Amino acid sequence: MSADTKALLDQVETLKTQLGEMVQQEAVWIAAIVRANGMIRDLTAELIEAKKTKTQADVKKKVSFAADGGVTITPVRAKEMKQTLSPEGKALPDSRRDYNEQCTRLQNGEVMCWDDADANKTRPGDMFGFRHQDDRVEIHQVTEVNGTDQRLPSWSRNVGQSKRNVLILTNPLCVIPWNDWEKFGWHASGSLMGTQRVANGEARTRIVEYVNTKIAGMP
Repeated sequence: MSADTKALLDQVETLKTQLGEMVQQEAVWIAAIVRANGMIRDLTAELIEAKKTKTQADVKKKVSFAADGGVTITPVRAKEMKQTLSPEGKALPDSRRDYNEQCTRLQNGEVMCWDDADANKTRPGDMFGFRHQDDRVEIHQVTEVNGTDQRLPSWSRNVGQSKRNVLILTNPLCVIPWNDWEKFGWHASGSLMGTQRVANGEARTRIVEYVNTKIAGMP
């Protein structure tokens, strides 16, 4: 065997060795990436579960509403509307669609939110209710009031509400059955046109007293 041939064979063996080492390193990298992806999935699942646990714990905290605090109520349609967009891509607001979106956020460990009435008078600590006609009113407390720059992207298509503040809500605190809601004398019958504050002082006081009593008696 000539010296040149031997040198060439030595180079081939060296290349084989290097290639084998590269393959082994690649296998190690792939295994590390797989492990990392698994850890990310596990951490993500733990984070979601921790958020759910926290929000569930928040519901159990006893809260109360100030006697002079505000009460804002929004109607929720029984069914989603068939959406028809204008040439500008705008659509009529759909309270059922938006409410369902908030329920999904809650299930995913995110906070529920809604836009304020048109005068933007709601303050942290005020009461907020989702009014399900002839069925119930679902009560929440407002924890934060954010500006219009915090509106959800999905709200951008809604006509005429871009100047309303964003209310951050607790999980549902309690439910007022419809037969009790009717006794307050505020929009007990007929439709409620959009999000409104309860301006009737007597009705507002009765709603606050009822809710505070109901929450205080909960386990």
